[in-house]
Order: sequence, then C-alpha cells, then structure tokens
Amino acid sequence: MNTSKILTIVFVVLVLTSVGVAYYRYMVQNNFLVKYQTPCDPAVESCFVYECDPEADECTGDPEEDTTYYSLMYRLANNIPACDVEVEGDCDKAYTCPVGEEGCEIVTCNDETSVAEESDCSDPGDFITEEGEAEGEVMEGEEEAVINEVPEEVMEPAAPTTEVIPAPVVEPTTPVTSPAPTGYTL
Repeated sequence: MNTSKILTIVFVVLVLTSVGVAYYRYMVQNNFLVKYQTPCDPAVESCFVYECDPEADECTGDPEEDTTYYSLMYRLANNIPACDVEVEGDCDKAYTCPVGEEGCEIVTCNDETSVAEESDCSDPGDFITEEGEAEGEVMEGEEEAVINEVPEEVMEPAAPTTEVIPAPVVEPTTPVTSPAPTGYTL
C-alpha cells in the first residue's frame, strides 16, 4: 500500500468517528444548549418586550393583547422536562432553574441584552396596580415590605457572562415540540 491510500483510510476513519461522536452527543444524549422564551411579569422585573407586527403577524389591534413580555432561558436540552402547555401549570418546572443545575440561566432585559436581542425593555415602575401604587413598592404607613421576593427553589437570573459554554446555542427557528415547552419557539 502506498502512503496516499493509508492517508485516505485514516482520513475517512477520522471523519466517520467525528460524525459518530457528534451524533451520539446531540441526538442520543441531547447534550446541547437550548435558548427559549419564558413568561415574565413586567410589574416585577425588567422584561423583553415584543409588540405584534401587523405586516408579519395576525394582530388584534389592542396594544395590550398585542404586546408580549418575556425573559430568555438557556438550558441543556436533557434537563428540560417534557410538558403540555395545554395543561395549566404543567410547564412550571420548565420555566425555572433548579438550584445547582449546570448550564441553566434566566436572562432578563438590561442595556446589554436588549441590544443583543434587538428588543426594548419594560420598566417595572411603569406598571401601576388598581390602587394607584406600583407593585413591589413600599406602601405609605407600612413598616417593612418585601420587594421582588423570589422563592428559594428558584435561582436568581444571572447576569450575562462571556464564559464559554461547550454546547452550541440553538437559535429559535421552529416551534417547540417536545421536550421543550410548546407554544414558545426554539
């Protein structure tokens, strides 16, 4: 055998091994990072704002119904629980980061992330309750109030980092089926 055939065989074996390892990692282990939108309460935190575009979407004409508030979530696909958005409360675990889960991050809107997402940010101070006070503010006469209390089992949203994550980010392109929550896009 000449060296040309040996190099060709080695090259083919390396390519097939690389394809096999990638298939196993992404298709069998679901070891990749998913970016999806999660519900966000604009009266409590700064959310990304999506306003319906009549040229691209079906809009109702009511600005309140045509405006959606969301935060972004990054999570490893193998950690996203299967759920049915038609069943109320079934996807609550998919929208929270359990304490200690590696690769899980909730990103709320700020100056940096709004530029990257090409979206405006909501301001919690702009949302007034029926009593005329902003939610989360200390009411007159109250000695102490808890502002934006987060349950212990939910991690605080992390600030965007520049840390390199070994799994690639899958950008939103198609409707989510399973195991990611349906009704949102990947």
